[in-house]
Amino acid sequence: VIVTGLAKFQRYPSITQQTKDIMMNLFFTYVCTTILITVLLQADIFGISFKRFAGIFLPSDSVYKQNLDSLAVYDDLVGNWYIDIGYKIWFTWLLLAFTPHTFWPLLQWAREQLGYYMGKKQVLQKNVMKWIEAEEFDISDNYADTMMVIFVPLVFSAGIPMLIPLSFFGLWTRYISFKYQFIRFSRIPKTYDESLDFKVSQVM
Repeated sequence: VIVTGLAKFQRYPSITQQTKDIMMNLFFTYVCTTILITVLLQADIFGISFKRFAGIFLPSDSVYKQNLDSLAVYDDLVGNWYIDIGYKIWFTWLLLAFTPHTFWPLLQWAREQLGYYMGKKQVLQKNVMKWIEAEEFDISDNYADTMMVIFVPLVFSAGIPMLIPLSFFGLWTRYISFKYQFIRFSRIPKTYDESLDFKVSQVM
């Protein structure tokens, strides 16, 4: 919401350029919130402990400080790292393989029914259209989400090979969900040029 909202205050020469910037910002945000924070919190890189740095901002008698102190610190991707941290990434990807996109069509259907119900109660035509008009397909968010599902398993799959089939199921379920959502619930989208696809291919 914040990334998309900030983009509206910037002057972009085209809708494609705006979408590319939103997509890249969302992609980096998703990677940081799902993976990078989890990895760095228990990392000791060249003597720099991120856990110790985070502990500075917590009171010594805080439950959060005690939980933070109990976390092991690693300076390499050793076997214990995959046992202690890798399973968290695997479990996150198990959830991402089927959620939240599998529930979006259900939420869209509920929104559609609410729109029809409220539209019937309106007097002015413009208010009716406001309620029953379908939402635009959010291509920037869906692109960023798909890129994350591809990118992260390629980074960690050497030590967690089960991420590969989980990503396959994640991409498969996303394809079905996005296709159904695009055809059934979305209004005609804006026109984008080929540079959007080129940017995704370039990043990958």
